[in-house]
Amino acid sequence: MMLRLLCATAAGCIALPMLAGLAHAAAQPSGLVIAVIQSSLADGVTGRRMLQREAPVFSGDRIVTGPVGETQVRFRDDTRLVVGPNSSMTIDAFVFNADASARQVSINAVRGAFRFITGTSRKDAYTITTPTASIGVRGTEFDFNIDPAGATSVAVFKGITRVCDRRKQNCVEQQAGCSLAVVGQGSLPRPIVDQAERQRQLRLNFRYVRSQQSLLSEFRVNTASCQVANVEPGGGSPDLFVPLIPGAPEPPPTPPPPPPVSPSNRSGLSDLTNPGLGKGPNGGSINSKSANGGAGNPGGGGKRGGG
Repeated sequence: MMLRLLCATAAGCIALPMLAGLAHAAAQPSGLVIAVIQSSLADGVTGRRMLQREAPVFSGDRIVTGPVGETQVRFRDDTRLVVGPNSSMTIDAFVFNADASARQVSINAVRGAFRFITGTSRKDAYTITTPTASIGVRGTEFDFNIDPAGATSVAVFKGITRVCDRRKQNCVEQQAGCSLAVVGQGSLPRPIVDQAERQRQLRLNFRYVRSQQSLLSEFRVNTASCQVANVEPGGGSPDLFVPLIPGAPEPPPTPPPPPPVSPSNRSGLSDLTNPGLGKGPNGGSINSKSANGGAGNPGGGGKRGGG
Protein backbone atom coordinates (compact mmCIF):
# COMPACT_ATOMS: atom_id res chain seq x y z
CA MET A 1 0.00 0.00 0.00
CA MET A 2 2.79 2.38 0.91
CA LEU A 3 4.63 1.64 -2.32
CA ARG A 4 1.59 2.47 -4.40
CA LEU A 5 1.26 5.80 -2.61
CA LEU A 6 4.90 6.73 -2.95
CA CYS A 7 5.54 5.53 -6.49
CA ALA A 8 3.86 6.93 -9.55
CA THR A 9 4.97 4.00 -11.75
CA ALA A 10 6.03 0.42 -11.25
CA ALA A 11 9.50 1.34 -12.47
CA GLY A 12 9.70 3.99 -9.78
CA CYS A 13 8.80 1.46 -7.11
CA ILE A 14 11.57 -0.83 -8.29
CA ALA A 15 14.13 1.99 -8.20
CA LEU A 16 13.67 2.71 -4.48
CA PRO A 17 15.21 -0.51 -3.11
CA MET A 18 17.98 -0.27 -5.73
CA LEU A 19 18.93 3.22 -4.52
CA ALA A 20 18.82 2.04 -0.92
CA GLY A 21 21.18 -0.80 -1.82
CA LEU A 22 23.62 1.61 -3.49
CA ALA A 23 23.58 3.91 -0.48
CA HIS A 24 24.32 0.95 1.81
CA ALA A 25 27.24 -0.13 -0.41
CA ALA A 26 28.65 3.39 -0.47
CA ALA A 27 28.46 3.55 3.33
CA GLN A 28 30.86 0.59 3.62
CA PRO A 29 34.43 1.89 3.88
CA SER A 30 36.67 1.00 0.95
CA GLY A 31 39.85 1.68 2.88
CA LEU A 32 41.60 3.62 5.63
CA VAL A 33 43.92 6.60 5.68
CA ILE A 34 47.23 5.28 7.01
CA ALA A 35 49.12 8.57 6.97
CA VAL A 36 48.17 12.13 6.09
CA ILE A 37 49.83 15.51 5.84
CA GLN A 38 47.43 18.44 6.02
CA SER A 39 45.75 19.83 4.24
CA SER A 40 43.93 16.87 2.69
CA LEU A 41 40.18 16.53 2.45
CA ALA A 42 37.56 14.16 1.08
CA ASP A 43 34.17 15.00 -0.35
CA GLY A 44 31.61 12.27 -1.01
CA VAL A 45 28.49 10.49 0.17
CA THR A 46 29.42 11.07 3.81
CA GLY A 47 29.97 14.80 3.26
CA ARG A 48 32.99 17.06 3.13
CA ARG A 49 35.60 16.33 5.79
CA MET A 50 39.28 16.82 6.60
CA LEU A 51 41.19 13.55 6.37
CA GLN A 52 42.93 12.23 9.45
CA ARG A 53 44.91 9.12 10.26
CA GLU A 54 42.67 6.01 10.42
CA ALA A 55 39.79 7.91 8.81
CA PRO A 56 37.70 5.78 6.41
CA VAL A 57 37.47 6.49 2.70
CA PHE A 58 34.49 5.44 0.61
CA SER A 59 33.63 4.63 -2.97
CA GLY A 60 32.60 7.95 -4.49
CA ASP A 61 34.98 10.04 -2.40
CA ARG A 62 36.96 12.82 -4.06
CA ILE A 63 40.33 13.36 -2.36
CA VAL A 64 41.97 16.77 -2.75
CA THR A 65 45.32 17.85 -1.28
CA GLY A 66 46.83 21.30 -0.75
CA PRO A 67 50.31 22.56 -1.69
CA VAL A 68 51.97 20.45 1.01
CA GLY A 69 49.17 17.92 1.58
CA GLU A 70 49.62 14.18 1.10
CA THR A 71 47.42 11.15 1.78
CA GLN A 72 48.46 7.49 2.01
CA VAL A 73 45.51 5.07 1.78
CA ARG A 74 45.32 1.28 2.21
CA PHE A 75 42.22 -0.37 0.76
CA ARG A 76 40.52 -3.52 2.01
CA ASP A 77 42.26 -5.73 -0.55
CA ASP A 78 45.68 -4.27 0.45
CA THR A 79 45.82 -1.95 -2.57
CA ARG A 80 47.83 1.12 -1.60
CA LEU A 81 47.48 4.61 -3.02
CA VAL A 82 49.47 7.79 -2.42
CA VAL A 83 47.90 11.13 -3.34
CA GLY A 84 50.66 13.74 -3.47
CA PRO A 85 50.57 17.53 -3.01
CA ASN A 86 48.33 19.69 -5.21
CA SER A 87 46.44 16.62 -6.39
CA SER A 88 42.82 15.68 -7.02
CA MET A 89 41.26 12.27 -7.70
CA THR A 90 37.96 10.42 -7.25
CA ILE A 91 37.36 6.81 -6.22
CA ASP A 92 34.68 6.17 -8.84
CA ALA A 93 34.13 2.58 -7.76
CA PHE A 94 35.67 0.13 -5.32
CA VAL A 95 33.35 -2.90 -5.34
CA PHE A 96 34.34 -5.91 -3.24
CA ASN A 97 33.58 -9.60 -3.40
CA ALA A 98 32.57 -11.58 -0.34
CA ASP A 99 36.23 -12.54 0.27
CA ALA A 100 37.24 -8.82 0.41
CA SER A 101 38.92 -8.99 -2.98
CA ALA A 102 37.96 -6.25 -5.40
CA ARG A 103 35.58 -6.99 -8.24
CA GLN A 104 35.91 -3.51 -9.74
CA VAL A 105 38.32 -0.69 -8.97
CA SER A 106 37.94 2.53 -10.93
CA ILE A 107 39.88 5.69 -10.10
CA ASN A 108 39.60 9.00 -11.92
CA ALA A 109 42.68 11.19 -11.37
CA VAL A 110 42.46 14.85 -12.42
CA ARG A 111 45.81 16.40 -11.50
CA GLY A 112 48.93 15.88 -9.41
CA ALA A 113 51.34 13.12 -8.35
CA PHE A 114 50.29 9.57 -7.39
CA ARG A 115 51.66 6.15 -6.47
CA PHE A 116 49.63 2.97 -6.98
CA ILE A 117 50.50 -0.48 -5.60
CA THR A 118 48.09 -3.30 -6.39
CA GLY A 119 46.72 -5.56 -3.68
CA THR A 120 45.41 -9.13 -3.66
CA SER A 121 42.62 -8.66 -6.21
CA ARG A 122 42.60 -9.71 -9.86
CA LYS A 123 44.82 -7.30 -11.73
CA ASP A 124 42.32 -6.74 -14.54
CA ALA A 125 39.88 -5.35 -11.96
CA TYR A 126 41.85 -2.08 -11.79
CA THR A 127 41.35 0.87 -14.13
CA ILE A 128 42.76 4.37 -13.72
CA THR A 129 41.66 7.21 -15.97
CA THR A 130 43.17 10.69 -16.34
CA PRO A 131 42.30 13.65 -18.61
CA THR A 132 44.42 12.10 -21.40
CA ALA A 133 44.95 8.42 -20.59
CA SER A 134 43.54 5.12 -19.41
CA ILE A 135 45.93 2.94 -17.38
CA GLY A 136 45.36 -0.80 -17.20
CA VAL A 137 47.15 -2.72 -14.47
CA ARG A 138 48.78 -6.15 -14.59
CA GLY A 139 50.27 -6.66 -11.13
CA THR A 140 52.18 -3.50 -10.68
CA GLU A 141 53.94 -0.82 -8.67
CA PHE A 142 53.97 2.47 -10.54
CA ASP A 143 53.84 6.25 -10.20
CA PHE A 144 51.89 8.57 -12.45
CA ASN A 145 51.75 12.32 -12.78
CA ILE A 146 49.26 14.68 -14.41
CA ASP A 147 50.76 18.07 -15.19
CA PRO A 148 48.84 21.39 -15.36
CA ALA A 149 48.32 20.92 -19.12
CA GLY A 150 46.69 17.52 -18.54
CA ALA A 151 49.55 15.38 -19.90
CA THR A 152 49.93 12.02 -18.13
CA SER A 153 53.30 10.39 -17.39
CA VAL A 154 53.63 6.84 -16.04
CA ALA A 155 56.76 5.22 -14.56
CA VAL A 156 56.60 1.47 -13.83
CA PHE A 157 58.84 -0.14 -11.20
CA LYS A 158 57.36 -3.65 -10.98
CA GLY A 159 54.95 -5.61 -13.16
CA ILE A 160 53.27 -4.31 -16.30
CA THR A 161 50.93 -1.46 -17.21
CA ARG A 162 49.08 -0.75 -20.42
CA VAL A 163 48.86 2.99 -21.10
CA CYS A 164 46.24 4.00 -23.68
CA ASP A 165 44.52 7.12 -24.87
CA ARG A 166 41.06 7.79 -23.44
CA ARG A 167 39.37 5.83 -26.24
CA LYS A 168 41.70 2.86 -25.66
CA GLN A 169 42.48 2.76 -29.36
CA ASN A 170 46.23 3.37 -29.09
CA CYS A 171 48.27 1.79 -26.32
CA VAL A 172 51.82 1.14 -25.19
CA GLU A 173 52.79 -1.61 -22.77
CA GLN A 174 55.31 -0.84 -20.06
CA GLN A 175 57.52 -3.38 -18.33
CA ALA A 176 59.23 -3.15 -14.95
CA GLY A 177 62.56 -1.34 -14.68
CA CYS A 178 61.35 2.27 -14.48
CA SER A 179 60.02 2.32 -18.04
CA LEU A 180 58.35 5.64 -18.82
CA ALA A 181 55.45 6.59 -21.11
CA VAL A 182 53.69 9.91 -21.76
CA VAL A 183 50.27 10.81 -23.18
CA GLY A 184 49.70 14.50 -23.95
CA GLN A 185 46.60 16.38 -24.98
CA GLY A 186 45.70 15.34 -28.51
CA SER A 187 48.73 13.03 -28.87
CA LEU A 188 49.25 9.28 -28.89
CA PRO A 189 50.87 7.40 -26.00
CA ARG A 190 54.62 7.14 -26.51
CA PRO A 191 57.41 5.43 -24.59
CA ILE A 192 60.33 7.62 -23.55
CA VAL A 193 63.51 5.91 -24.75
CA ASP A 194 65.88 8.87 -25.04
CA GLN A 195 67.88 8.82 -21.81
CA ALA A 196 68.26 12.59 -21.51
CA GLU A 197 64.50 13.15 -21.85
CA ARG A 198 63.78 10.24 -19.53
CA GLN A 199 65.98 11.68 -16.79
CA ARG A 200 64.46 15.12 -17.26
CA GLN A 201 60.92 13.74 -16.96
CA LEU A 202 61.75 11.63 -13.92
CA ARG A 203 63.45 14.45 -12.03
CA LEU A 204 60.78 17.05 -12.75
CA ASN A 205 57.53 15.05 -12.74
CA PHE A 206 58.06 12.18 -10.30
CA ARG A 207 58.53 13.48 -6.78
CA TYR A 208 58.53 9.97 -5.22
CA VAL A 209 61.33 8.88 -7.53
CA ARG A 210 63.36 11.83 -6.26
CA SER A 211 62.58 11.05 -2.63
CA GLN A 212 60.38 8.66 -0.63
CA GLN A 213 61.15 10.18 2.75
CA SER A 214 57.56 11.26 3.43
CA LEU A 215 56.17 7.76 2.76
CA LEU A 216 55.64 4.94 5.25
CA SER A 217 57.61 1.77 4.47
CA GLU A 218 54.60 -0.08 3.00
CA PHE A 219 54.17 2.72 0.43
CA ARG A 220 57.81 2.69 -0.70
CA VAL A 221 59.09 0.79 -3.70
CA ASN A 222 62.48 0.03 -5.24
CA THR A 223 63.25 2.91 -7.61
CA ALA A 224 66.93 2.07 -8.14
CA SER A 225 66.29 1.20 -11.79
CA CYS A 226 65.39 4.84 -12.43
CA GLN A 227 69.01 5.85 -11.72
CA VAL A 228 67.93 9.26 -10.44
CA ALA A 229 70.30 10.40 -7.70
CA ASN A 230 68.89 12.16 -4.68
CA VAL A 231 69.38 15.88 -5.07
CA GLU A 232 69.86 16.77 -1.43
CA PRO A 233 72.40 15.54 1.11
CA GLY A 234 70.90 12.81 3.27
CA GLY A 235 68.59 11.47 0.57
CA GLY A 236 66.03 14.27 0.52
CA SER A 237 64.63 16.33 -2.30
CA PRO A 238 63.70 19.98 -2.72
CA ASP A 239 60.46 21.21 -1.20
CA LEU A 240 59.92 23.38 -4.27
CA PHE A 241 58.45 21.05 -6.89
CA VAL A 242 58.57 22.46 -10.43
CA PRO A 243 56.11 20.64 -12.74
CA LEU A 244 57.07 20.02 -16.33
CA ILE A 245 54.90 22.35 -18.44
CA PRO A 246 55.12 22.21 -22.25
CA GLY A 247 56.88 25.32 -23.53
CA ALA A 248 58.19 26.33 -20.11
CA PRO A 249 61.86 27.35 -19.92
CA GLU A 250 64.36 24.92 -18.51
CA PRO A 251 65.32 25.49 -14.85
CA PRO A 252 68.60 27.40 -14.49
CA PRO A 253 71.69 25.18 -14.28
CA THR A 254 73.38 24.70 -10.96
CA PRO A 255 76.49 26.95 -10.82
CA PRO A 256 79.80 25.08 -10.68
CA PRO A 257 81.59 24.91 -7.34
CA PRO A 258 84.45 27.39 -6.78
CA PRO A 259 87.98 26.12 -7.57
CA PRO A 260 89.85 24.58 -4.67
CA VAL A 261 92.20 26.88 -2.80
CA SER A 262 95.79 25.71 -2.58
CA PRO A 263 97.11 25.26 0.94
CA SER A 264 99.38 28.00 2.25
CA ASN A 265 103.07 27.40 1.86
CA ARG A 266 105.40 28.79 4.51
CA SER A 267 108.40 28.75 2.21
CA GLY A 268 106.77 29.86 -1.07
CA LEU A 269 105.95 33.23 -2.61
CA SER A 270 102.48 34.57 -1.85
CA ASP A 271 99.80 34.95 -4.54
CA LEU A 272 95.96 34.91 -4.71
CA THR A 273 95.75 31.19 -3.97
CA ASN A 274 98.88 30.87 -1.84
CA PRO A 275 99.13 33.76 0.62
CA GLY A 276 102.09 32.32 2.43
CA LEU A 277 102.37 32.13 6.18
CA GLY A 278 105.98 33.16 6.80
CA LYS A 279 107.20 36.40 8.36
CA GLY A 280 109.17 37.68 5.37
CA PRO A 281 107.75 40.35 3.03
CA ASN A 282 107.03 37.77 0.33
CA GLY A 283 105.31 35.35 2.67
CA GLY A 284 108.29 33.01 2.81
CA SER A 285 110.44 32.09 5.75
CA ILE A 286 112.36 34.91 7.42
CA ASN A 287 115.65 33.08 7.05
CA SER A 288 115.93 30.32 4.52
CA LYS A 289 119.27 28.84 3.49
CA SER A 290 117.86 28.22 0.02
CA ALA A 291 115.97 31.49 -0.43
CA ASN A 292 117.07 34.55 -2.35
CA GLY A 293 118.33 37.40 -0.22
CA GLY A 294 116.17 40.37 0.58
CA ALA A 295 115.52 43.04 3.19
CA GLY A 296 113.43 40.69 5.28
CA ASN A 297 115.01 37.48 4.07
CA PRO A 298 118.83 37.65 4.14
CA GLY A 299 119.19 34.11 2.96
CA GLY A 300 121.92 31.77 3.94
CA GLY A 301 125.61 32.46 3.47
CA GLY A 302 125.52 36.14 2.51
CA LYS A 303 124.08 39.50 3.45
CA ARG A 304 121.80 39.86 0.45
CA GLY A 305 122.20 36.65 -1.44
CA GLY A 306 121.76 32.97 -1.09
CA GLY A 307 124.31 30.60 0.25
